[in-house]
Amino acid sequence: AMDKIIVEFSVNGHPMGAEFEATGPVDVRAKVIGTAKLAAVQVVKNNRFIYTTEPGQREFEFTYRDAAATEGTSYYYLRVAQENYLPNGSPIMAWSSPVWVNVGKSGQ
Repeated sequence: AMDKIIVEFSVNGHPMGAEFEATGPVDVRAKVIGTAKLAAVQVVKNNRFIYTTEPGQREFEFTYRDAAATEGTSYYYLRVAQENYLPNGSPIMAWSSPVWVNVGKSGQ
């Protein structure tokens, strides 16, 4: 049996931990394989949820386009909550590492 949640996460094809330059919208891609059904999968940008979905299944894959690319440096990561709980009542969670995106002024 699997005992770890598998999280694949990239932004414009750049893997977790990467930093890159972008000029326009960014595409966030993620694949999650849980050890139980997934209650919530959320994309976080600069500590704010910009996309939330409730898959209700163990495996889930999606692409989310952030058309509101913020000038300057932003970071994105994935937050996952499963439908099952730890003995203390906390949901079983997983996070990706962040990807940093530097967006310059258009035309530079």
